[in-house]
Amino acid sequence: SAATLAGAVARLHEELLRRSLESLG
Repeated sequence: SAATLAGAVARLHEELLRRSLESLG
C-alpha cells in the first residue's frame, strides 16, 4: 500500500542521511 511504500522510503532516506553524516565525520 501507499503507507508501506512511504515507510520504506522514509527508512531508506534516514539510512542514507545517517551514512552521509558519518562520512562527513
